[in-house]
Amino acid sequence: MRLKSALVACTAAVILVSGCSSGSSSLKPKQSSSDGAASTDASAASSTDTASSTNGSDKGNGIAAKPVKEILRLSQAAAKQQSSVRMKGTIEPSGSRVTLDIHIGHDGGVGTVNESGKGGFQFVRQGSSIFIKGDEEFFRSFGGQSAATLLRGKWIKSSVTDPRLKSFADLTDRQKLFNSVLGRSSSLTKGAKTSVRGRPAIEVRGDNTAVLVATSGTPLPLQIRSQGSTTGALDLTEYGRTVTIKAPPADQVVDVDKLRSSTGTDSGTDTGTSSDSGTGSDSGYFSSTHSA
Repeated sequence: MRLKSALVACTAAVILVSGCSSGSSSLKPKQSSSDGAASTDASAASSTDTASSTNGSDKGNGIAAKPVKEILRLSQAAAKQQSSVRMKGTIEPSGSRVTLDIHIGHDGGVGTVNESGKGGFQFVRQGSSIFIKGDEEFFRSFGGQSAATLLRGKWIKSSVTDPRLKSFADLTDRQKLFNSVLGRSSSLTKGAKTSVRGRPAIEVRGDNTAVLVATSGTPLPLQIRSQGSTTGALDLTEYGRTVTIKAPPADQVVDVDKLRSSTGTDSGTDTGTSSDSGTGSDSGYFSSTHSA
């Protein structure tokens, strides 16, 4: 399988988050000395993104009055204090439509990615291992019918140390994810006050991307919006919820590197089939619940 082709959607999401510009980056937002450097208490942030915190009773946190670089720094610090986050939305890079739903926990992440006309896949990243299970349309798009037949019901395994999988590593590592928010923008400007899912927010604009930061409660990033050629938005929700990450059963896993080395080709040998050919987002290998 040519994994590189399958990662265009994830790469587009990384570009959206980082706010890449066509020029070089001259601005590097100051990082906090520790993940606990936010000026507001982030310990209760697991509930700050729920409807109960958007009833208008929350007092402003004062972040909207701060310089734009400080807004970004404090929002990054507050987000990195959280044990998990869910990133969900739709982006449209180069005429394609990509829908992502990713839960990011302590040591990896789980999620689904669907691209119009090319099918979709589920993935699990646990430590340095990445497992991908595509639907038949996905495997057929990138490997032909032989690959779709060979890998039906299977998870393919590789490592995030593979340079081709860097976008997975970046999207499912909370520290890297929030460090990268607008990190490649050459300039930052403060935008208008607005709201996200009923919660007041302030917009911080980079070259091609804007992040909306909560102005009540903990100053968490609530949404990332594209302002460039890649359109769309990614919502950041469910901060602080427990994300359980579990590798698929070994008998449903095909190790791509071993397959390639044993055959000398990308097509591989017969690995058997599984009765599970599920293509939905409920893989059975992850769950997201409120922290105790």
